[in-house]
Amino acid sequence: MKFVDFLPVWNAHDSVATEDVLSCFLPLVRETLAAHQLGLVAPLAGVADLQVDMHRLWFEEHCRTQPRKANAQVAAIEAKHDFSWDVVAESQRDLDVDTGLVKITKAEIATTANDGGNELPLPPELRAVYCKGYLAWEHTLEHHDPLTDIFSLGMILASLALQLDFHDAEDLQQFVTHRRNLFALNRSLHPVLAQAIGQMTELYRTGRSQDLQAILHNLEHYRDQMVSLDVQMALDRLDASSELKSRSNIILHRLRDRLLDLSRRNPLLNFRASAQALNLTHASMPLSIHIDNIREDQLFIW
Repeated sequence: MKFVDFLPVWNAHDSVATEDVLSCFLPLVRETLAAHQLGLVAPLAGVADLQVDMHRLWFEEHCRTQPRKANAQVAAIEAKHDFSWDVVAESQRDLDVDTGLVKITKAEIATTANDGGNELPLPPELRAVYCKGYLAWEHTLEHHDPLTDIFSLGMILASLALQLDFHDAEDLQQFVTHRRNLFALNRSLHPVLAQAIGQMTELYRTGRSQDLQAILHNLEHYRDQMVSLDVQMALDRLDASSELKSRSNIILHRLRDRLLDLSRRNPLLNFRASAQALNLTHASMPLSIHIDNIREDQLFIW
């Protein structure tokens, strides 16, 4: 089954568990990593070459290609961005004078529809933007390297975890609007997945995750990973019972929770396994669409 045909079936579920998302996504990451180790890139200029079997994403080996370089054009676009500023979002407001309706569009989204066809128009105003059809803006410049693949993989992971289809302009708009707080789109999204999506889908390459092997390791062992303070703050903002109002209060609250006894007397920081200890962190049965997605090492057997 093609990925484009699989997405409507996937999105028809009321929700998807973390195990289902990773069981579907990680085979594609491993195959892409194998291509990179051979000096090749994955066929991720769009998703036309992606297949799904048994809820596992993959592509045929003959679809792998040599990297394409347009370093001068990419550098020219990134040179226009002032990295001394952290721009949270850009929006464009369009007022219809006849109806009085105001349409707000994220300025980081390409206005030219592109569903992965043969024609790849340049990004508007020659700047980094999000494009329809799971394309990176580098693809529009005929540039495709392993870092471009990481962006494409991040968009695919976001599509699976948030149940969005980025061939749809409204779904892409939702993602870009909430990219810094993905819990607004999926409250049950695992924080490690939210962090990975955010890092992999950074528009500018210097801020994007650089190491696909590290990404794979973190997702394979997501239960053991720490998340950034920004992700924890995003979760705090969604807590309806929280009395935290300002950013400073949220930061102080989170830092206060981190103020533990840092000495060796704290068994939470200096734990040593013994016959008297029982690890309950893997004791629950993960919820999953398919039971085959649950690995034996995730279960605690008494």
